[in-house]
Amino acid sequence: MTSNNNEHHGSGASQGVGTSGFSRRAFLEGTGVLVVSFTIADALGPLEPTGEAFAQVVATAVDSFVAISRDGGVTGFTGKVDLGTGISVGLRQMLADELDVAYERVSWIQGDTSITPSQGATVGSNTIRNAGPTIRRAAAAARQFLLVRASERLGVPLDQLVVNEGVVSVRSDPSKNVSYGDLIGGQRFDIDVPAADKIQLKTPDQFKIIGKSIPRGDVDKRISGAAFVNNVKVPGMVHGRSVLPPHGNARLLSVDESSVGGMPGLIKVVVEGNYVGVVAEREEQAINIAKALRVTWSDAEPSLPVQEDLYVLIKSLQGRASFIGGNPLGDVDAVLSTADKVYTATYLWPFQMHGSIAPPCGVADVSNGGATIWSGTQNPFGERTVAGNYLQIPAAEIPGRVRVIYVEAAGVYGRSGFYDDASLEAVILSKAVGRPVRVQWMREDEHQYEPKGPPHVVTVRGALDAQGRVLAYDYEDRFFPWRHQEPLAARLTKPATETTAFGDGTGCAGQDYVFPNRRIVALNIPWQGMQATGLRTNNNRAPGDPARDLASEGFLDELAAAAKADPVAFRLLHLTDQRAIDVIKAAAERYGWQARPSPIPGAGGTGVAIGRGIAFALRRTYVAAVAEVEVDQSSGHVRVKRVVIAHDCGLMINPDSVTQQVEGNVIQTIGRALKEEVQFDTTKVTSLDWVGYEILTYPEVPAVDVVLINRPTVESSGVGEPALNPIPAAIGNAIFDATGARLRQVPFTPERVKEALDKR
Repeated sequence: MTSNNNEHHGSGASQGVGTSGFSRRAFLEGTGVLVVSFTIADALGPLEPTGEAFAQVVATAVDSFVAISRDGGVTGFTGKVDLGTGISVGLRQMLADELDVAYERVSWIQGDTSITPSQGATVGSNTIRNAGPTIRRAAAAARQFLLVRASERLGVPLDQLVVNEGVVSVRSDPSKNVSYGDLIGGQRFDIDVPAADKIQLKTPDQFKIIGKSIPRGDVDKRISGAAFVNNVKVPGMVHGRSVLPPHGNARLLSVDESSVGGMPGLIKVVVEGNYVGVVAEREEQAINIAKALRVTWSDAEPSLPVQEDLYVLIKSLQGRASFIGGNPLGDVDAVLSTADKVYTATYLWPFQMHGSIAPPCGVADVSNGGATIWSGTQNPFGERTVAGNYLQIPAAEIPGRVRVIYVEAAGVYGRSGFYDDASLEAVILSKAVGRPVRVQWMREDEHQYEPKGPPHVVTVRGALDAQGRVLAYDYEDRFFPWRHQEPLAARLTKPATETTAFGDGTGCAGQDYVFPNRRIVALNIPWQGMQATGLRTNNNRAPGDPARDLASEGFLDELAAAAKADPVAFRLLHLTDQRAIDVIKAAAERYGWQARPSPIPGAGGTGVAIGRGIAFALRRTYVAAVAEVEVDQSSGHVRVKRVVIAHDCGLMINPDSVTQQVEGNVIQTIGRALKEEVQFDTTKVTSLDWVGYEILTYPEVPAVDVVLINRPTVESSGVGEPALNPIPAAIGNAIFDATGARLRQVPFTPERVKEALDKR
């Protein structure tokens, strides 16, 4: 997200004023000036719903994606949102390049359901890949439209015109020119976005802006926190706090409002179904009132397994099977039943949190028959529907009566993939008091009730032929699905409804290697026991992929060791995809890989050991990582010293932004590999703070060396998630290389490492 956009969503929100009968069309035609559009939503303030459904921006129209002001300034619009991945810069680059305007002249509006087109949730590393081409086609169509108009204005054929930074001139006489602003400033294009085969986009040799490293300009506001929804202020805003149940299956028995009756700032105690919240004039007053309110809940009833039995439970439950990477090849069972030696390993992945540094926060103003919501949701249009349904607004009227304005949150990657918990609670409380309400969760609320990334149990079997090649590969991933659930408050205010089960990704299971006999199965395991508890699930960053890659690349390393083969050479032996081969070679070369089998000769001592491990992953984007670790064999403590990672996402829009995302993936996932695991008892989550749930600290961040492979003629395939996938496997393989001890359960805590060392 750009710094200007952060200003719009941060401190600038306090400047909002009400409007009446707001419509994007009226605003565009009335002012014709959009160059200052970073502050448009601030100036408009809370939408006063009229029932006029202009909010239903038509996603097939060029005007839904680009507007030009009288002075030639350009505004781009997208329903996708920048989660900190830099996509707002990349999309602006794509629009500016196709339109032939300077990047600096393009302002950006994102994720405002009243003035941007719906382009789906921002998930799956798919924004540049899916939304980018539409924006390019819209910009190219706008440019073509303007060239036709310029041809008529200047009286010369189209082939005699050239465009440079929003000015169309005659090729033979540049003094004859006209600007985009003069051609259409303040007016609509009134044309549709053409289909891909109906418009000619620029080829890589014509790019002027795509492929350049343009600074994002938002680091200062991230460091200070000014970028985030937690800092939104609107006139008349008061503060709410939710009083959440002590455990997921608790039921509300009573609320003693007299217990807080005389407390300063109290506006109202709100009780609806199992939901309890308080509203006060100031935030600290709301916190104190929420703590003091006497609420009686039902006693805890065991509904979770004993944590040590979690993986046994997963293995015992029946699931719905599907094949990954196509149907089985060859006859896996027959080969394994007759092989001289069958290798088997089981890899375990725990419940993990999203670990938002700041808890969720939302602001809502329910008034005039509708609502305006400021939210860090990854899916503004989906959240609009959730809020509209809660307010019992007819579906056809929701777009005209509910407005969601995206404001960046301090933690996402699936945490707010379908909804934002705090935002709906703000809607509930605002409706109850008739004023704008800000709700922020407390840390213990977030750790207990945020939807967790689900666990995996992956069992792999394999056999080698006489030449040391993989003859058979049998892979089974058992996991609880992540689920499209309602916000927590929706489940508390009314009886729980069934949720829709999803899978947990389909990549990184070894399907990219060429094995003559192969079967890769995903088993989606429903478990209703987690639905009513703090262990509700949702997609975590790169859903399921790091768990699957840990197993596939860890087991491939085990087979390489059995074959006494170098881990890099062993992988290359089983690959034919040149892009996969290239990233593995690039990572190994940059690291300075010396070919030899693992573990390192002499492994198994008692001192500090150093090793290296490699892993490959493919989730549309090709990634290979080499991790170098230092293992204190007396304590079991592991330190990742260096990571080299090669990354091929096809066409790179902004190389610096790609590098930053890859680095962020690596750093975050080292913490997931070494530290992160949700702790729980039979009724609730117990890791309710940063002591109980550790994440990587700054002193533990290793050197990260990123190798970018640019393929400008290949479609962009995503950057936000793929680079994290090989990291746990690379670390596990490096531990084995250093010590000869194989770790198959994440996180690789000192206790687990020491146990594995003792079993060598």
